[in-house]
Amino acid sequence: MQKQAPPSQLFLHIKNHKEAVSFMQIIHLESVRNYTIIYLADGRQILTAKNLGHFEQILPSDFIRIHRSYIINQEYIKHSDKRNHVCVLLNDKKIKVATSRWTKVRDLLGKPSH
Repeated sequence: MQKQAPPSQLFLHIKNHKEAVSFMQIIHLESVRNYTIIYLADGRQILTAKNLGHFEQILPSDFIRIHRSYIINQEYIKHSDKRNHVCVLLNDKKIKVATSRWTKVRDLLGKPSH
């Protein structure tokens, strides 16, 4: 029996159809009440009726929950700012890291903080 490869994409309901979105296209996710906005590398933003906790359970380990309102894809992190507890993404967006999650985020990234 062959071992099944882990999924490499999400299937999202967008308006009246389903769309496959590669994990590598996802820059970060933001919680807005009981919804989640998914920010993609192509500039699109997709609003879903799933909460952030749902995505935290299904996304691969490349994704880090840095705040109760944010999950980020490690592949899109430019650097972290230790003084302000912020992750700066490749698109220069700054996302606040919760104080309680800072040590874990810093250790997971294994990158020097600026």
